[in-house]
Amino acid sequence: MVFQTASVGSSLTTEYTTISAEVDDYLFLYPLLSTQCQGNTCNPASRPQAWAKNIVSVGGIYHQGTADRCDDHWNDPEGCGSTGPAADGRIKPDLAFFFDGIRAAAPASDTAYTEFGGTSAATAMTAGHFGLLFQMWHEGVWPGHGGGTDVFDSRPQMATAKALMINMAYRYSWTSPGGCAYSDVDRFVQGWGTADVRRLYERAPVTSIVDETYALAPQETKLYRVLVEPRQSELNVTLVYTDPMGTVGADYARINDLSLQVIPPSGTAYWGNYGLEAGNVSVPGGNSDTVNTVENVFIPAPQAGTWTVAVIGDEIVEDAHLETPELDADYALVVSGGLIKWKVEIEPE
Repeated sequence: MVFQTASVGSSLTTEYTTISAEVDDYLFLYPLLSTQCQGNTCNPASRPQAWAKNIVSVGGIYHQGTADRCDDHWNDPEGCGSTGPAADGRIKPDLAFFFDGIRAAAPASDTAYTEFGGTSAATAMTAGHFGLLFQMWHEGVWPGHGGGTDVFDSRPQMATAKALMINMAYRYSWTSPGGCAYSDVDRFVQGWGTADVRRLYERAPVTSIVDETYALAPQETKLYRVLVEPRQSELNVTLVYTDPMGTVGADYARINDLSLQVIPPSGTAYWGNYGLEAGNVSVPGGNSDTVNTVENVFIPAPQAGTWTVAVIGDEIVEDAHLETPELDADYALVVSGGLIKWKVEIEPE
């Protein structure tokens, strides 16, 4: 297999449970990209599988049978998808897709069709987009990656596939005045947006990927110098790391803590996820995110020049890179809108 998907799950909960931990454990040991429906409760009651860190959980948004995103919404008298945040504050769902009126094959029929819906439909469609992503990777859409005998031979790591889809997802704005302002499709409804392989394809020439190539020791930092050409429309940086299973009942589900920092030529740093619970544009300053295993920096019309992207091993207490005997953790990094020109290692303090 290359990926799997589940539109069913265990009894609804708002907590990170033993089932959530079990999902994180098997995806840590056997990292296969996996999508999971969030649920259909209009509140944070969700499948425990969806609260796992390493899975891609999927929420739902009404498209109302039109191609116009401006009339999309979440809350509806006929029902709506479950939402985040997770009990420890993590951003969930990870992604979302259409909730209503999905044309699908009817059960027990070779010829009939039906209208499917819910996050069960949204999850299956998101999985299909991941299938396209894996095919694109195999066919060399991203220079220097893919090209193996078949898609099973040449595929990104699980965390890398997740980072790519999040990095270039279509994101609804719930704060823009006038026009397309989706007042109820906020971060904890849509996650990081809806899968968009067209954007992935079109932005591939200005995308750099670190496919779990390096590992971090505790307190170590790896710096990437990124060249942003003039007139780039956006600079998106995404860090995803696969984490060992969490401890049920602990304050936070995450075990290790890797952090993302992006520094423009002007020198004012952006921390991963800072400002992104309130909108789609990162805010300079703030602090490192100590909760999420997915971190993003989104900057429109970035300043031209050499940017610095830092991946920091703030807290590595359990080995997450089992290929080596050392205590370390690997990660996926995707930069779109700028190309990585070189890497600098900073030794642990």
